[in-house]
Amino acid sequence: MAEHTTSATTEAHDVAVAAPPAGPLPGGLNPEHIAPDIGPVADGVAINGGLGNALTVDLGDGYLQIDTGPSLQMAESMMKRLDASKPVKVIAFSHGHLGYNFACQAWIARAKQLGQPAPTIVAQDHAADLIRQYQQTQPMMGLLLALQFDTPIPPADQPLPLTLPDQTFSDSWTMLGPDRDVHLLSAPSETAGAIAAWIPDVKVLYVGPAGLPAQPNIGMPLWPTGHDEQWAATLERLAGYDADHLVGQYGKVIHGADAVREFLMLNARALRFIRQAVIDHLNAGHTLNDTINGITYPAAIFDHPLLTTGYSSHADIVRQVWGSLSGWWHRNPTELAAVPDADAAAAIRSAITDTETVLATARSLHEAGKGTLALHVIDLLALVPGDDVIATGARKLKADICRDLGTSSEDFSQSALYLTAAKVLTDPPDRPTGIR
Repeated sequence: MAEHTTSATTEAHDVAVAAPPAGPLPGGLNPEHIAPDIGPVADGVAINGGLGNALTVDLGDGYLQIDTGPSLQMAESMMKRLDASKPVKVIAFSHGHLGYNFACQAWIARAKQLGQPAPTIVAQDHAADLIRQYQQTQPMMGLLLALQFDTPIPPADQPLPLTLPDQTFSDSWTMLGPDRDVHLLSAPSETAGAIAAWIPDVKVLYVGPAGLPAQPNIGMPLWPTGHDEQWAATLERLAGYDADHLVGQYGKVIHGADAVREFLMLNARALRFIRQAVIDHLNAGHTLNDTINGITYPAAIFDHPLLTTGYSSHADIVRQVWGSLSGWWHRNPTELAAVPDADAAAAIRSAITDTETVLATARSLHEAGKGTLALHVIDLLALVPGDDVIATGARKLKADICRDLGTSSEDFSQSALYLTAAKVLTDPPDRPTGIR
């Protein structure tokens, strides 16, 4: 039935199904609020729901299910669309990020209720590694989910509904069914553990997180992401399958061989352009911020409707590429010594004799619509620990600036982080967040 390239790794399925946090929509594009493109893709292949486009493939004697949904409610709606007489033979994880398989336990419970064998859970090696990392860092990951999506910060001891795969593979894993075969492929992109799926009889290519209805979201501020060259190489390799139908993690199914190839190669060209631009700036001795502000993006690539921003920005990709080429030092020697934040803030505060001018300058910049510059000024006072009148007033102004920036931002991640920071500064939660 199944061929795989590594030995199996097994872990007990002992976590409860829970819904991910839900909350207000910050500005920009949040792909997780794009409704699944529910319906048939080709004969025997359909999208039945999920966080994004979870794919269901009818093998003839059972199903392959790629991703199981973020909540029990979503999982139940997905399972209702299946023929209960056919077992779900395999569940494959599209990648290791949180939410996409929070409902995995519901599918296992369904199989038991129907008297069917439990599905084999399959993932790429690195996805399993990432889930294990999340198990070790659950308090942090719960916090990051709240920061990323501007939702209430959970208690540090609130568990995440994580499930480890039964089997992993390095390069490929094939399902053989009486009606069709499905080839799962390692497709490093948003994460090293992302997969694609090739269904040759109907020429359907599932590309998972390698394909979004926006530019590649590499370099996100809170999550581990992939490598730009690997992502571009994955897109170029997948273009070689000459598919007639492409299913991405989010958005509408793309039909037609020419349209599929255009989508894949456009994303690859964007990544390769930014990498070369960063290299050129590094070789010219430019700083990271100068590089972010100095790149001109060709309209032929970056103004294409398939390559919109809003979930991530060009700057996110630049930061990721810069770090992969040059390390963490941004050329300011002040960064080299890890002085405690409180000590540095207190030293800066002690050097300021006219705090009212600092406050007035920050307020004037804010009122002039220059909130990002105002933050640099107000941090001269706002980072000092304690509750004296100056620090409290500075933190209040900083919260106001962050709130306005979050409301006006067209970048989802930045919007959510600005709004979350404003809430933390105004009403600090019971647990530390690191936000100052």
